[in-house]
Amino acid sequence: MRISERVVIVFNRAASSGTIIRALCTLLGLSVFLGAVVLVIVISLALDRFFHFPLLPGEPLNLVASIPLLFISQLIILWCIWHFFKARGTPVPLNPPQRLVDSGPYAYSRNPMLTGVFIALVGLGFLLQSIALTFITTPIVIFLIYLELRAVEEPELKLRLGQDYIEYQNRVPMFFPEWSRIMEKKRVNMLGFIGFLGVLGFLGMIKGMEGLYGLFGLYGCFAFFGMPRKSKG
Repeated sequence: MRISERVVIVFNRAASSGTIIRALCTLLGLSVFLGAVVLVIVISLALDRFFHFPLLPGEPLNLVASIPLLFISQLIILWCIWHFFKARGTPVPLNPPQRLVDSGPYAYSRNPMLTGVFIALVGLGFLLQSIALTFITTPIVIFLIYLELRAVEEPELKLRLGQDYIEYQNRVPMFFPEWSRIMEKKRVNMLGFIGFLGVLGFLGMIKGMEGLYGLFGLYGCFAFFGMPRKSKG
């Protein structure tokens, strides 16, 4: 049995376990995720210094480029968290909802949370004037996550959700939605909610990195309290 197949089994057992195990897995997944994001930023800044990369343009151009990207990324991430919360699950693969989530942003992308993270990394790259973060490490991260999804998370989803996920996989792209699908599916009832999240995101974003930390804190709260209850029987 290949290593990836063993990992799929571990993920599947964790996702199907009791409430306490899923809670611990949520905390573990959050810690790994946040640590990985911070590590990517630190490595990127170190690469900038090591290779003496020139800085990207500073104020106000870096703010003009970064704030819209960070704003959009927070909207996407919070929208994803909201839909997982409604489904009594978390975005952490070890503690997912017990049913397929294909509404909201998941109607356009199979992994919109990651899409939001990618956009946030590029936005931070412009904000920090980092060539490495914007053009080197972020594309590498996207490629590595693509490999992990193909090898582990999507096989586990097929194992747990069966034909429903296979059909969903065939009709919805992995990361970046098709524009035609966005235009065809206008979610008018979400506009008020998105606008509210947009105000929160902008207020946090004007404080720079503090906005990112605040987002991660909110993400952690939703992830913990959105844990699915243990099914009976």
